[in-house]
Amino acid sequence: VLGDSLCLFFATVGLFASLRCLREPRYPYALIAGVFFGLMILVRPIGLFVPLFAAAFIAGRIIWQEGSFRRAITFAMLMVALVTMLLSPILWRNVTQFGTWQLTSQSGVHFLMWVVSYTKSIESGVPFSEGTAQINAKLEKRIMEARSAKPAVKDSEYSGGEFYYSDHAMALAKEELKDVSLITLVRVWGTGMIINLGSPAIMSDLRIRSLNTASFMNSVGSGIIQRLRNFLLNNNPVYVFWIFTGLTMSCVVSMLQFIGVILLCRR
Repeated sequence: VLGDSLCLFFATVGLFASLRCLREPRYPYALIAGVFFGLMILVRPIGLFVPLFAAAFIAGRIIWQEGSFRRAITFAMLMVALVTMLLSPILWRNVTQFGTWQLTSQSGVHFLMWVVSYTKSIESGVPFSEGTAQINAKLEKRIMEARSAKPAVKDSEYSGGEFYYSDHAMALAKEELKDVSLITLVRVWGTGMIINLGSPAIMSDLRIRSLNTASFMNSVGSGIIQRLRNFLLNNNPVYVFWIFTGLTMSCVVSMLQFIGVILLCRR
């Protein structure tokens, strides 16, 4: 079961409480924000920095309008302390059992496979699956070399160990990124952002997905335009029709959202 809806619910309540606290600094609002941000991070650790930014904004507002540093620090620390308290069981488990302060063992693998691998595949123009296979081979070789260098270390210490795997993945990712230009990283980041924000929800419908005969991630091309062109030309025409229908509606909704943001700023 995907945690998207649950994470979004906790995030929405946390943001709502933060905005109320921003307009009218009261401890109940800070308490609610801290609790729900903590729950949000328990579902999706990627939201780790959200409460820090919220606490900083609220503290800044109090200092700016009230001039009270003590009150500002109290509000900020209350939010951060509540988040930390909710995360403490996981942190304690990871520190005592695996010797790390990380919340999740996915960081290194995610960074290597979805940032580095995707960047390399865009840069070289090869399919994503091929680029991932090459990166995986390098990672497995690195881990085998690390194990052979310390033959006396027990397997249990390696498998304590998804963190061990993640650390090696992160080290390899940093090495691989040395050869990647900043412009390429920005371009790939922009490509991912466009795909995530622009992809119509109807593409997740199983009836529509069953019509898909190609893969955008494995399309050949050195940029999003080339990959998109090859993806569409090599796909089922009915599936392409639904893509364009969904994209049209996505554009309309995005424009309405943009207008809404402008109206909010004016008010």
